[in-house]
Amino acid sequence: MTVRVEIGRRRQLVTRVRIAARMFGALLLLTAMPALSQTGVSDTLTPPPTDVTPLTPLSMGFSLGRFDSLSHKEITPRHSLSFDHLLEFIPGYFVSRAGPIGADALVSRHSIGRGRTAVYLGSILVNDPQNDIAPLALMPMSSVGKLLFEGSTRYHPSQSNIEGVIEIIQPRPLDDRPQTFIELSRGDRNVAQRRFRLSSAQGPIGFDYGFDELFNDGYNFDTREIVQGQNMGKSTARTQAFSLRGRLPGDTSYLFMFRDFRSTFQGDLNNFFNERLRNGHTTLVRGTFGRSELDVFNRVWDVSAPDSSTENHTTGVSLSVPVSLGQDKYISMGGVYEDIFWRQDIGGASERGKLSKASIGARGYLRLASGSGVRFSVDVTHYAEKKSGWGGTFHLAQKLTSYSQLALEVERRFRMPNLGELFLPTHTASGTSTLVTGNEFLGSESSIESTARLFTSGNGVEHELRATVMRVRNPILSALYNDGTTDFVRPENGESENLFVLENRFLSRGEIWGWNTELAGGVEFTGSERRRYFTLVPEWYANASLAVGRAFFKNSSDLYFRAEYQFSDERKSVDGTTLGKFDVLNLKLDFRLIDAQLYIMWLNVFDERYETVSNHLMMPRTFVYGVEWTLFD
Repeated sequence: MTVRVEIGRRRQLVTRVRIAARMFGALLLLTAMPALSQTGVSDTLTPPPTDVTPLTPLSMGFSLGRFDSLSHKEITPRHSLSFDHLLEFIPGYFVSRAGPIGADALVSRHSIGRGRTAVYLGSILVNDPQNDIAPLALMPMSSVGKLLFEGSTRYHPSQSNIEGVIEIIQPRPLDDRPQTFIELSRGDRNVAQRRFRLSSAQGPIGFDYGFDELFNDGYNFDTREIVQGQNMGKSTARTQAFSLRGRLPGDTSYLFMFRDFRSTFQGDLNNFFNERLRNGHTTLVRGTFGRSELDVFNRVWDVSAPDSSTENHTTGVSLSVPVSLGQDKYISMGGVYEDIFWRQDIGGASERGKLSKASIGARGYLRLASGSGVRFSVDVTHYAEKKSGWGGTFHLAQKLTSYSQLALEVERRFRMPNLGELFLPTHTASGTSTLVTGNEFLGSESSIESTARLFTSGNGVEHELRATVMRVRNPILSALYNDGTTDFVRPENGESENLFVLENRFLSRGEIWGWNTELAGGVEFTGSERRRYFTLVPEWYANASLAVGRAFFKNSSDLYFRAEYQFSDERKSVDGTTLGKFDVLNLKLDFRLIDAQLYIMWLNVFDERYETVSNHLMMPRTFVYGVEWTLFD
């Protein structure tokens, strides 16, 4: 009886804490509603950013608004264990992960599609051409200087991607001294990460070296008694990069970069022996002439699972040419050509071949009279002897008052079919009698979108309300096909579907009794037909964060507390399984002494048992401690 009473008390306590957390999330939203005051809106257009300096809040340049970028100073205090861990708390994007932190993860805006947001590290697209998925656990956090969402400093061939675009801008080397960055952390179930970055000063000859490593013992949840005696979900991710760079006379520079990556992930709730290996490397040679850039690159992917393996080698060249058309008028033009040699061995069947791909496009802006500005882009991609796709954006921003701005945007986005969708060899799906194959006759999928944004600023509060209407046409979906004698499952262009998205994003910074405070987050509501393409989109999705801290001893040290909250309504997994709603709360404490930072993190405080991919449990309650040390900064 005593044990039952104690368990009952604990459950009541957990329930009360959850209620308090939800009230805290609602309080963040109410607190961050805009209050207009003396803070004004910039009346000038800023040029595209070329470093890690935060964007002007109401810039009408390549990225509109405060909520389309994340600076290095905003990324560092989060102490994210991996890139997907960082993106979990970014408004407008949804992360699905096949297990704890370190496992394979997918990301897409609003959770539409199948997690194929285009991710650029510098000018190189890191997504695997086999399935268009970016290796989020393999993205080097030591190389993240700034993030741009749906915007860029230059033309990219996937700038009109339906599922979103994220660009990682690497840290700029210092002009007068080298810089060394070290971070080590460890947690429950042998969660551990190591990061190291060394950069020489800017000059005629310089170098950068970065190393990132992440371990996780996975589902070894002793108290849950789900996977007794086996470390299912165990993962290892390791990446390292070296670059040689320099500035030359005449406003020219050069860069040689090599990045190697590899990861393993083993087991889910169904099969401990379901092991996946992912290896590859990227090589880049760049010449910069003024603001024009010429890149020659090579990218290799090698992925294997118990019943399959895929490999592709990409060699390409890209050119980006910015042109100034006068004051407050700017355009960036570019093109990319790629040859992709691929091989697929799946279920005993094998195919190999070559795909040539060319993309051209432009993006730019200009300022009009009366405080208005126009931003536009166009993007065309063609597969040799196959098919083409195109997209574009027209964006008009108008300053309403000194504290507010209205923007209207019309877009056409698209996604070309990937190697797996086009050329998957005919085989019997593992554990079934179903024949699966690719479809060389697939066309591109596209969307038509209209968005209205209202941005206000005042009293240290920035607030943006977005409303988007989206219609996806010819979505690429699995379908039953008969060739006259045999039934197959293969990708087909399906019927159109509609989606409505209403977003409320906010950021508030201030001071209370000498303590610095920051409230940030977003709430998202979606209305959709949810027949096929939009089944993964939750109706309600929200995240919020609170940071409170202050400096001590003449700014030689500081202490900060941070809370992060995430909520998702129920949604479907890729296999059609209904996934329940969840609440996740993370708590973090950060202490800095001169150049060293000591921190502790309590992840998933509620010990929520939830999934974002069916049969793969997400991170349980985990305690992590670590140190970050920056030298010569």
